Amino acid sequence: MEKRVKQGYYKSGKRAEAKGRRIRGKPKRPWRERQGEWTELRFMSEAVRRGFTVLRPWNRSSVYDVVLEQGRRFPRVQVKSAGLARKLKWARPERGAIYVFNTRRHEGGYRKGNIDFYALYIVPRDVWYIVPYADIGAVQILCVFPDSRKHRLERYRGAWELLYGAGE
Repeated sequence: MEKRVKQGYYKSGKRAEAKGRRIRGKPKRPWRERQGEWTELRFMSEAVRRGFTVLRPWNRSSVYDVVLEQGRRFPRVQVKSAGLARKLKWARPERGAIYVFNTRRHEGGYRKGNIDFYALYIVPRDVWYIVPYADIGAVQILCVFPDSRKHRLERYRGAWELLYGAGE
């Protein structure tokens, strides 16, 4: 009697993706890509409202999502969003909600000279953080505490003015 094979597995019991094969079915979180695209559109519309000309690369392999033109300046911006507050074991409760932004890339991360700013958007709060890459460097994860006024990224909340003097 032949043993039934679970979808996504070989008869040997090994998972199909171990050999580079695609497993049938839907992605785990299909809304993530849509949320990212929606956030990029929100950023672009806000930038246009503030007087920037917005340039967007046609290919998805670019390191940055948007380039802003303001006179002779062209800052490159990587747009990130967080929709859910996280509960982390190490975080103190008095800091309030925590929003985590993944700043890793599959090719090894963002590097100096590839981007100038992160634009971090907290969806439920409708809050932007415009963070210069030079100030935080090549971190893998950024945690934002919007309820804490002492947080290190708090000075970048709504700091659109940083984009006006960037990229010179």
